[in-house]
Amino acid sequence: MNHEKIVMGFICGAIFFSGISASATNITAETEDYKGSTSSDQNVKLQKIPVTQKINEVEVTVHAIRLTEKTTDFEITIKNNTDDENITPDLLSSLVGANDDVAGKTYETVGISPLNPGFGTVTIKPKKEIHGWVRHQGLVEKNIENLTFQLSLNGKSEKRTFTFHIDCKDMKFRTL
Repeated sequence: MNHEKIVMGFICGAIFFSGISASATNITAETEDYKGSTSSDQNVKLQKIPVTQKINEVEVTVHAIRLTEKTTDFEITIKNNTDDENITPDLLSSLVGANDDVAGKTYETVGISPLNPGFGTVTIKPKKEIHGWVRHQGLVEKNIENLTFQLSLNGKSEKRTFTFHIDCKDMKFRTL
């Protein structure tokens, strides 16, 4: 009887540790997949401005960028080409990143500025557009090689997120 308990314990232990081993393999695979999904690993194509993106009848164009000590501003136009959907910018989820995957430079991110007069409480009606500046906090680094600008827009049934990867080499930034 004691021998049977030892054999049964050995079999249960083998099954238990086989399950842990399989789970650990899955966790490792998921971690490796996640590491491979960063923007710098995907060889993102940088674009010169002006640059336009369209998602489900809503279009955003980045016309210019202005860098000051306190702000990083994007001059944009949002066109709502839908027939029956009001669009509102979700500024709290807007993000700017600078110098992604640039040797010798630290990747820096900043969020939205608390003061955003151009797009703070705007609603874009169907078949209308709005033009203005989206203001973010200032970047520490002023020698920028690339910028990533992410802007989300809320609609009736979906959230559209636009991500612009902008080449800033040889670019002339706007000044006040």
